[in-house]
Amino acid sequence: MYLSSFVNDVVSMEDIGDNQIKITFGVPKPNPYDPFVSQSAPVLQKAQFADCMGAQMSACTDQNFAPIGTGPFMVRWICGADPNPDNGWLGRNVPRHCNPEYDALYETLTQTGGVEARAEIVKQMNDLLIESGALIPLVFRGSVFAHSNSLAGVDMNGWDSEMWNVQDWHRADM
Repeated sequence: MYLSSFVNDVVSMEDIGDNQIKITFGVPKPNPYDPFVSQSAPVLQKAQFADCMGAQMSACTDQNFAPIGTGPFMVRWICGADPNPDNGWLGRNVPRHCNPEYDALYETLTQTGGVEARAEIVKQMNDLLIESGALIPLVFRGSVFAHSNSLAGVDMNGWDSEMWNVQDWHRADM
């Protein structure tokens, strides 16, 4: 339902190069980026997830933890994107942080192609958020985790418990 309401309002789509597409809407959209970057995004990038269908899904940890693009995080700090009655309380900038320099970098990001160039812009945006105090990084004290050499499918990450993917664990052929 969400995706259909999004695509019904698309007037045109144009390939503008450098892996970018320009989408023109027939009506104003409060968050036009949502289908591409939000946590409920129904639009996935074929280049990244083409090999992650069916039985291969469980092997796609890298694709799921390192998506292409900026994700919902970078767009939620844009000035004027705060939830308010005018946008039906749908704005993503819940903290209501506003920095015109950040907005200028985001505008540059939306028109920049290439992973390396985009990564540099995102780093600058992240630095602005940290330096202004909009974000305060938390310290995670590492913990020790070990598993038997005969156990395969264990994939540790710093964002979840040791057992986040226990459904993928299995005895290795030795």
